[in-house]
Amino acid sequence: MRPHILVVEDDRYFAGILRDYLEYVGYEVSVAHDGEEGLSAFSGQSPDVVVTDVLLPRRNGLELSALVKAKAPTVPVLLMSAVYKDADAIDSNLKQCGADDYIIKPFSMPELRDKLSALRQGEGAGPASDSNLAVMRYQPRLDLPRDGEVTAGFLPELMLSIRAGSHTGVLALRDESRWKDIVFLKGRPVWADGGDHADRLGTMLLEQGTLDRPQFEAAVAAMSERNIDFGSALTELGFLTATDLYTQLRALVLRRVVLAFGWGVGEWSLGSVFPRQSSSFEVAPLAAIFRGLLTSGDRAAIGAEMAQHNAHYAIPSRRFPIDWGELRGDPDVSGLGPFLSGTRTLAQLRAFEVVEPQVLDVVLWVLFRAGALGFGETPAPEAVPEESIVLQPGLGADPTIIQVAERVIRDYLKHWQKDYFAIYGLTQDADDAAVDVALQHDVLGWQASSLPEGLPTDLRSKAKALEAWVDQAHDTLDDMSQRTGYRARLDEGLTGFYRKVDAPGVAEAAMFFQLGKGFIRSRNFLEAERAFLHTCERVPKSGEYLAYLGYAMYRRCGATRDAADTAEAKLREALDLDPHSAMAWFFQGVIARDQKNYSAAERAFSNSVKYDPGFEPASRALAQVQDLLAGTGGPLRKS
Repeated sequence: MRPHILVVEDDRYFAGILRDYLEYVGYEVSVAHDGEEGLSAFSGQSPDVVVTDVLLPRRNGLELSALVKAKAPTVPVLLMSAVYKDADAIDSNLKQCGADDYIIKPFSMPELRDKLSALRQGEGAGPASDSNLAVMRYQPRLDLPRDGEVTAGFLPELMLSIRAGSHTGVLALRDESRWKDIVFLKGRPVWADGGDHADRLGTMLLEQGTLDRPQFEAAVAAMSERNIDFGSALTELGFLTATDLYTQLRALVLRRVVLAFGWGVGEWSLGSVFPRQSSSFEVAPLAAIFRGLLTSGDRAAIGAEMAQHNAHYAIPSRRFPIDWGELRGDPDVSGLGPFLSGTRTLAQLRAFEVVEPQVLDVVLWVLFRAGALGFGETPAPEAVPEESIVLQPGLGADPTIIQVAERVIRDYLKHWQKDYFAIYGLTQDADDAAVDVALQHDVLGWQASSLPEGLPTDLRSKAKALEAWVDQAHDTLDDMSQRTGYRARLDEGLTGFYRKVDAPGVAEAAMFFQLGKGFIRSRNFLEAERAFLHTCERVPKSGEYLAYLGYAMYRRCGATRDAADTAEAKLREALDLDPHSAMAWFFQGVIARDQKNYSAAERAFSNSVKYDPGFEPASRALAQVQDLLAGTGGPLRKS
């Protein structure tokens, strides 16, 4: 049975953060928002631990602690305070109310976890985990080889080493007339090309049904008639928006890298120069390795290696939050993250069947070889990857994050893949003096390395790619010979695809939407709400956008009953616009389940599955609430 914690905190946003984190690491959590409500909750629920702020409405935390100790002297009480910080005040408060420990705001989630572990240990919860636990880890080689023969299985190890060493350069694969180049920037693939028919954008779009054959042929004809590339033809003909094309080109790079895993013969070489004219569509290296191994890897060998650890606990390292961020968007493994907490053996992970057994072996192999995961003989609760669960208290309240994000998004749409002269406001025939003056201007006004830490990875990647593109434009125009050559290539149409944004409001909405989903993944619901508000301002009649806004509002407000009412109104608005929105029905089900209205949750999850039968989270949630309604989950509230 999970230990029960009562959190008493009047800041509803922070209370929601605490509840999310504590539930993730294995506690059952109740929340009260003032001292009187906290005392009533304690009397009615008999929690195992009480965590309370000192300054509370109606009854302060010191009074509450004293009353708790009078009723149940053995129940640990932890005080939180941002006001009383000096040692004398802390000592006085503890003596006054009989609380067991004290934590000063702002504090990190690891500090809170450690305090609670110590309190639970003191009340007889058993010994804490061995802090000197030996964990088997793998370290990719950093001394990169520069050439060799292509052999089966060589690419995963090489890409992990390129990533670990943040290497920049081109990996060239050659086998007689066959060729493939993968461009890396600081260890991450940003472009790939090859001579195979399967490597082409049109082939990919036809295979996945994004284009039909007549559209494909029309785009090919437009290339010849207008002297433009295939991507430009797709946007000018209206088959793809500029934002959609960027997404598809990024998918194309991933596809090309994954296809390289099928190479088994030939030679390879690794350079150290970043091609000046290379496009930049960054993909996550671990995602590419994972997909490549699923497609062409030796699954039997991977399974045999992982089988050696069946009885070991899968323990995340400090790298895990970063590395898992590269994989969790993959639909085959997205549900696995919460189970990699250091408290389950590999055999237990197999038994849960969260992912397919062979897929589980591959994803664990990738994380192990990347150094994000180790294997130990005993569990390690202290190794829970708290950085991936919540932000530090107060960080989400920074109003500059969304403002910076808006600037990056607008700059990206304005400058990304534009020709170098246009970036600096110049015409192609600008003279040397005009170019010199224009190059003195800072086009972006920000640096990717100085962006706020709270920005999601996807937007940060776009910012880095844009900065590199603008720097490349500056260097090219600043050198007279390079400028002359570039002008000639422009005349001949040999410089690649330059984006046109015909509906900037729609494109901005799409990018703010992705930004908001990134904040949702990092559980920064305040910034997610702000991002989705920007999305809905630009495209107000989108059911999907409104659904995400409603869910973010609900979580940002601490998932209270009032928050649920507000969010449900927003979700009803979304469903009026799109009654078949599986995501809107799913969010409605989540809120109803949180509020213990299981009948309403069942209806909502059923509709979500009905309109998207492949939506696995909705299917799992539906099975859960059906179990609850069958009587296995305690008292129910039926509508």
